[in-house]
Amino acid sequence: MNRIVPTVMMFIPSVDGVSHCEREFSTDDDMAAGVEAMTGVAWEMIRGALPAESDD
Repeated sequence: MNRIVPTVMMFIPSVDGVSHCEREFSTDDDMAAGVEAMTGVAWEMIRGALPAESDD
C-alpha cells in the first residue's frame, strides 16, 4: 500500500506496555491524543506539507 499512497504508522501507550492481547488497555486520554495526532498528520498530508518519497 505504501507504494500507492503515503503511509504512516502511529502508536499510543498501553497500560504496562501490554499489546496485542486481551489485557491490552489504553486510557481515553491516550486514545484521544492519538486521534488528535493522527488528525494533524492527515492534514499535513492533505496539504502536501510532508516530504515526498523518491521514486526509486
